[in-house]
Amino acid sequence: MLTHGYDFSKNAMLSGFSFNWSFDARDFIFDIKPYWCFNTEYDIAGLSLEMIKPLTNKANSPFWNAGAAFSLTDYKIPSDYNIGRNYYEEGFGNGMMLLAGGGYIFNRTSSVSVRISANYFQGFYDLKGYETDYTSSLYTTRDKSFGTSAGIMMRLEILFRK
Repeated sequence: MLTHGYDFSKNAMLSGFSFNWSFDARDFIFDIKPYWCFNTEYDIAGLSLEMIKPLTNKANSPFWNAGAAFSLTDYKIPSDYNIGRNYYEEGFGNGMMLLAGGGYIFNRTSSVSVRISANYFQGFYDLKGYETDYTSSLYTTRDKSFGTSAGIMMRLEILFRK
């Protein structure tokens, strides 16, 4: 929850896309993923480093994964203050996000593989923001604040191999 009183977990679902560079070391799979997620209230972009541990050496296998990401956020959210007015909190920040979860990989050894996963994530952000009243063009600047976000990330990944 942001120190301003806004809880990202109450937000609508984010859509997004990412690119993936993956290295399969037989017992582990290592991923580097630049990503961008967005909705009408905020954007999150970043670069994640993740490790996947398949539970078997078969082509189709369940797995667990964990990782960390450096992420940037840009938000415009309705203010909890001044209910009934046209106030928004706007700002930007950067920070770290940790994630852990599991999933299932299909066709790991073929030229096209599919991964389905669910991950719990926890983000920590250093934020710089301000409140805006669009009816009177009033800006209230806030110094740096600390914010967190948490949620479940569902992924469907299609991987192409040379």
